[in-house]
Amino acid sequence: MRPREPSWIKPFGSGLVFLVLVVVLFRFLEKALVFYPDRALAASPQDTGLTYEDAWMTTSDGIKIHGWFLPSAITEAPPTACLLFLHGNAGNISHRLDNLAGLTKAGFAVLIIDYRGYGRSEGRPSEKGTYLDARTAYQYLLDKTGVNPDKIVIFGRSLGGAVAVDLAVEKPARALILESTFTSIRDMARVHFPVLPGFLVSAMYESEKKIGRITIPTLFIHGEADDLVPMALGRRLFAAHPGPKDFFAIPRAGHNDTFLVGGGPYYRRLVDFARNPAQ
Repeated sequence: MRPREPSWIKPFGSGLVFLVLVVVLFRFLEKALVFYPDRALAASPQDTGLTYEDAWMTTSDGIKIHGWFLPSAITEAPPTACLLFLHGNAGNISHRLDNLAGLTKAGFAVLIIDYRGYGRSEGRPSEKGTYLDARTAYQYLLDKTGVNPDKIVIFGRSLGGAVAVDLAVEKPARALILESTFTSIRDMARVHFPVLPGFLVSAMYESEKKIGRITIPTLFIHGEADDLVPMALGRRLFAAHPGPKDFFAIPRAGHNDTFLVGGGPYYRRLVDFARNPAQ
């Protein structure tokens, strides 16, 4: 006769199976909580009077991604710098037209891309995919526009800030701008889902662990009223950066309106930093 199993074995086994199912289900849903892509472009730069050209590029894993290249609106002088604009986790490039207009009027040339799965770009979004997309856009600037690395300013907002940190660790650039960004996805989960066990959340976009390897000057921008990415996370990321660095807090600004609330002083701060990043 087979020995009887202890009475606690079956409940333990059932609980373990349930826990595994919960983890698998959460990991399946995790991408939907991180990425909010919109396939349809709401407008083009031409609709708002901006000069631009479509930028098509193919990543190292064969994904075709789309972006726009916008020259500086100040034609009498060379561009202040070329911004590689890495946007946040929602919408697509067409939802950044107001900001693009302000940047080009301030004297920047801008390349903005949609990550895979966003807008007209192929594929599905993923953390690794966004890193590959950013590297592809960086190389596009070098190959197609002829810009030198010392004229490129990597500009990442929100989730794009985490992508920008990863790119700046690997590629040379004039400077880095991180706006309304965070330390890691796990830290964001702790802010918005404080009762959620930490082990359920994947180790994604761990900028705080990477940023100590960045040597180029970095400007941090954060709205003091940001209720999506608390400024405390931006300050933590700032503290982990070895420098040179600066922190630009914008009173009354939330997560998505820093450039609107900041207005003229916001754009002047970006221009001054791009011209003299080490100072």
